[in-house]
Amino acid sequence: MKKRTMMIKVTATALAGVMALGMLTACGGSSDAETTTATADTTASTASADAKKVKVGISAENKPYSYMNENEEYEGYEYAILCEVQNRIGDQYDMDIVMDEWTNLLVGIDTGNYAAAGGSFGYKEERAEKYSYSAVPILNASKFYIGYLKGRTDITDMESLAGKTVATTPGLLAETIVLDWNAAHPDEEILLEYPDGYETISAGIKNGLYDAYIASSIEMLNFNEQYDNFMDVSEDSVYESDNGGIYFLFSKNETDFQTAFDAALKEMKEDGTLGKLCEEWVGEDLTE
Repeated sequence: MKKRTMMIKVTATALAGVMALGMLTACGGSSDAETTTATADTTASTASADAKKVKVGISAENKPYSYMNENEEYEGYEYAILCEVQNRIGDQYDMDIVMDEWTNLLVGIDTGNYAAAGGSFGYKEERAEKYSYSAVPILNASKFYIGYLKGRTDITDMESLAGKTVATTPGLLAETIVLDWNAAHPDEEILLEYPDGYETISAGIKNGLYDAYIASSIEMLNFNEQYDNFMDVSEDSVYESDNGGIYFLFSKNETDFQTAFDAALKEMKEDGTLGKLCEEWVGEDLTE
């Protein structure tokens, strides 16, 4: 898998709360900038001098969507999309991209720190009341499965999770799946824990602290591969979303920025760039 490099400008920025230090970057840069791997078809671009600055948050630990590699360089599908969008709207907007903890992303939109955020956000009606979804999903992942330590035979479906502990993240659709199950089956309650990041989740499943993890087929595959396929996965899906799209989210106060962003994203979908980026970073074109 060949990836070209882009020039970026990198500075440190203090992030109050969970992360002591975040990384702020723009998808264009000066001659003395560091390099980072980005996309197969994207070349470096610089926003015009009068372009409006906007800050966009993305998850720091969401491989293959957004993450920092071993050289502390930004990589990932969502990051590559942002860089390509920047190439197309640089006459209007200059995006600074901040890698942050997933739980900080929507808070950042709420507080006005971020104009938009990318964090593998699925569609939820209550979320749509607060934020605007990108006009085009960046991929579709409608079916959800249970992952559990390889060799276990006692986990097959939601009913088999009764009394067991599922690791998840607040706000994910997987959390909603469990909460909805508990509301409908009060005598078969599934316990929820909220560990910080894939590494903690994988360690907890391996040592028996957590029994299972619920995720879309794409996320489950990527998570499992990242940690040497330590999980078996349920044969049947436990949930199928009516809208399995993954989107960028925007502040409802950033209508002009979203209009420009959406136009670029639609163009990328139509000219095949989005599908190529998805194939490069996710492993196959899942944009349809």
